Formats: sequence, C-alpha cells, structure tokens
Amino acid sequence: MLKVVSTAVLVVLLMAGCATSQHIGDDLRIDATSASSAEASYKAIMKNLPETDQRALALAVLIIGMENVSSAYEAIDLPDPSIASIRDKVAGLNAKGIMQRAAQVTSIRIQTSDN
Repeated sequence: MLKVVSTAVLVVLLMAGCATSQHIGDDLRIDATSASSAEASYKAIMKNLPETDQRALALAVLIIGMENVSSAYEAIDLPDPSIASIRDKVAGLNAKGIMQRAAQVTSIRIQTSDN
C-alpha cells in the first residue's frame, strides 16, 4: 500500500514539474558581441528546439535579414542570410523574441508548404 501511494505521489510531482517548466531554449539568448559568438549562441538555441521551431526560427532570421530590401537587385547584393548579419537587431533575444521581431516586419512575407 505504501508503495502504491509513493508511486502516485511521485507521478503527481513529475506531472506538476512538466506542466510548470519552461521550454529548454527559453533561457538561451543571442550573444551579439561578435559574429562568431552570435553564430555559436544561435546554434545552441537551434539545438534545443524541436524541428518545427527550428524551421520557424530559420525563417525569422531570413525575414529580419531581408527587412530593408525593396527589390530583387538589392537582395542579390545581400550577404548570405545568417544570424551574424543581423546580430545587432537580435542581440539578447531568445528564439521566441527573434520570431516576434520577425513578425513585426511587414514588408516581407514568406509562404511555406510541408507537402
């Protein structure tokens, strides 16, 4: 009987912990002190996200990188879209913050399909 009660209490505590814990990547933020530190912190964030969030974050980086582009000619001259090229715009942000920042960009829309 004591074993059953102990097991039930343990299960309840584990479920409560899962319900109140934050997502693993929430505390990781972009260190924008240099291009290499931005890349390293971005990779750490990506590593801790599920695949669907990784895609969303990559698209957010692309959108922010193209924020001030008004033509295809300008887009050709841009450096490859990377976190290093936008590090000043996302300094100190976590994955959610970067995605929220990208949502504020109204001039760029990217449509994706998982078909």
